[in-house]
Amino acid sequence: MRLRTVSLVLLAVLALPLYCQGQTAGSSAPAGTPVAPPPSIGTDLYFNSAAAMQQALLLLPPPPMPGSNAQAANVQTLNTVIATASPQMVANAQATANFSVFDFSTVLGPGFNAAALPKTDAFFKNVTINTVNSSDQLKAYYNSPGPQSPETYPSTQTMMGTDEGVLLALMIPEKGPQLQTFGVQEGLNRLIVNAHWPTDVTGGQMVSTIFLQDLFASPQFVNDFTAAKTEVRAQLGYR
Repeated sequence: MRLRTVSLVLLAVLALPLYCQGQTAGSSAPAGTPVAPPPSIGTDLYFNSAAAMQQALLLLPPPPMPGSNAQAANVQTLNTVIATASPQMVANAQATANFSVFDFSTVLGPGFNAAALPKTDAFFKNVTINTVNSSDQLKAYYNSPGPQSPETYPSTQTMMGTDEGVLLALMIPEKGPQLQTFGVQEGLNRLIVNAHWPTDVTGGQMVSTIFLQDLFASPQFVNDFTAAKTEVRAQLGYR
């Protein structure tokens, strides 16, 4: 089992004060202006990504502006995370740089793989398409550069890790805490590899709650979730 040292609560404690500082001090970036939506990676199956993006705009605070006190705190927190990460944590973060739901095999074992689980693989690919399409629109709207690349707010991989951890925990409640912890850890991993600011990660966690609600509102999603759950439990020997 990979080391799991930072919880969702701790990540929120690290990053939410940056939001509050930015909002109360007037140092946050202004909301983005309407832009042409980026190309989708596939067809939305479970919910409309444009509508989900509009929902998220009602929840998300804008990211801190460059040069603001809030952004200075962002930088300081990121540097602390990077400086205190153990070699094992760095290795784990690098191993999930291209995050996949089947990285959860760390928790569920080698039987949790795409070849053995075609329905589950197809299901999570559709969840990923919806997540990425919505997230890409948010990133284009905010146009907020990260430590190394443009348009990193909010963090897509944080959304994916959080939501996939919740969905798998609902499928395999016997491993629920471990699965949710593994999913949340992906947000920390994005900090360890210097890919995101802490506010990117917390923003991703916030948006993931919207996407989960939208997913379960879809009858097609519920049907596919049930089929994937049945397949996973049978494959892994849960009754």
